Amino acid sequence: MTSYLTLTKFSCFTRKMWCANCGHVYRRRNACSKDHPPYHYWKCSTKIDGGAHACTGINVPEEVLRQASCKVLGLESFDAEEFSAHVLRIEVSRSTLVFHLDDGRIVETEAAYNREAPAKQEGRAS
Repeated sequence: MTSYLTLTKFSCFTRKMWCANCGHVYRRRNACSKDHPPYHYWKCSTKIDGGAHACTGINVPEEVLRQASCKVLGLESFDAEEFSAHVLRIEVSRSTLVFHLDDGRIVETEAAYNREAPAKQEGRAS
């Protein structure tokens, strides 16, 4: 069965992204629709294998990962080799990416994972 969502080739993020909710690895996916050009995003493997009820892990667009990586590593533009050399692991939660670096530092960054995230957050009651 062919789907518009497919597992794709390895990237520098492969086996480095982990779900803070269930502890399983994230996998790279492709998506495309009439409203958006094709793009890559990362999804918790528990959610892929078991459905939305299996894990509440959030999907992360690859562009968000690239931007956050540049910020954490102090790069003007994303460099896969620099990322691979210095980032050991990224833990993904609902509102943060936690980078574990080769020098022992742990850096937490806030990230909007999708275009709707800021609007949804504003509508929440405190």
